Amino acid sequence: MTLLAGCSPNEGGRPRPMLTPSEEPTAATSAGAPPPSLRDLDACALLNTALKGKQFPPAEDSDIGSENGCRSNKRGNSTALDLDDQQGVDDVQAAPARIHDGRINGRRIVQVKENGGTAGMCQVLLEVSTKSRAMVTVTLGSRGDTDQACAEAMSTADALEPQLPQAR
Repeated sequence: MTLLAGCSPNEGGRPRPMLTPSEEPTAATSAGAPPPSLRDLDACALLNTALKGKQFPPAEDSDIGSENGCRSNKRGNSTALDLDDQQGVDDVQAAPARIHDGRINGRRIVQVKENGGTAGMCQVLLEVSTKSRAMVTVTLGSRGDTDQACAEAMSTADALEPQLPQAR
């Protein structure tokens, strides 16, 4: 398999590997294959779609939470998406009292309130595989409380979930 990476002179962003046309998987060849690497997904495109209609500016690349992350900020609200193909939802580092399990459209999620003690912050981690996850982080800071941040994070995670590879 040959992987190519490149940037378009018309579009910003980081290079992304892509298969040559003769090597693109078909439904028949990919049915039993592992999910695509989260590195192959554009975190900013996913976040922009999930935030559509919420008056956020276009998301910008960020490597704060992962190598494939993106953030968008508007007055009083920072929303981030980090795609991590090295850690699963069980690898979250937080006090057990702050962790809550759940599901979105049948996909396992873990919600973490005030990770690191940050008031007005909530994370929702969506399982893609045992060692990969998508993490939505909403920080409202002094403009909102943790429950509001969690409502925003769940809303964004709900819009994001159908865009992710099926959990395996």
